[in-house]
Amino acid sequence: MAGWACCLLMLPVLTSGAAAQSRSADLLLQMKRAWGDPPILAAWSASAAGAPCSWPNVACDSAAGRVTKLYLDNLNITGPIVDAVGGLSSLEHLHLSNNNISGVSPTALYRCRSLRFLDLSINNIGGKLPDDLGNRLGRNLRTLYFGANRFEGSVLVSLCMLRNLRYLGLSECNFTGTVPAELGQLTKLKEFSVDTNAFDPGELPPLENLTNLVILEAFDCNLVGDFPTCFGRMSKLRT
Repeated sequence: MAGWACCLLMLPVLTSGAAAQSRSADLLLQMKRAWGDPPILAAWSASAAGAPCSWPNVACDSAAGRVTKLYLDNLNITGPIVDAVGGLSSLEHLHLSNNNISGVSPTALYRCRSLRFLDLSINNIGGKLPDDLGNRLGRNLRTLYFGANRFEGSVLVSLCMLRNLRYLGLSECNFTGTVPAELGQLTKLKEFSVDTNAFDPGELPPLENLTNLVILEAFDCNLVGDFPTCFGRMSKLRT
């Protein structure tokens, strides 16, 4: 009887894990199809054993079988980030840099509330970033790289709501306007880059609260005025 009881208790856990993997597999296959079934992702197949946690470029929570990380940089992927990615509710890391991702900033990522690392740099994402981006991305976000895309408009003030950010990369994004002073509220930042943008001529905003900064890159972005005295209070600044 004890043996049967053990099996009965384990069955729902196993069923739940299998259901999570099946759901994740469907979502990843939707993404693959939207990108034109690139040969580099040929191993993403519903018939593969242990799918999708055994697929290349995919990492899962071993206990629950849910996709937590996608390593998809440098794969020559072409196309938009499809709505299906928003269904990966346990996704923590999304690496998509150095591809040919197009379209506008994907609001589907708002549903990825566990997201901690997002790298969309070196792609062809364009248009104006949604004003509510900083309010809608998960508050667990630690790393946000948007560099080398084709955005329109200014750096969003709402990014100041991502108070847990450690790394913020906004280089070569075609931004105009100015660097919002509100970004000085991101006191946990270790790396901040806004270089190579077409900002209006102006001074760097007050950053004296960014005392954890190690790297600041702000060249080639029309800065004028005096050298900021706040740098003298940034004891961790190295670059």
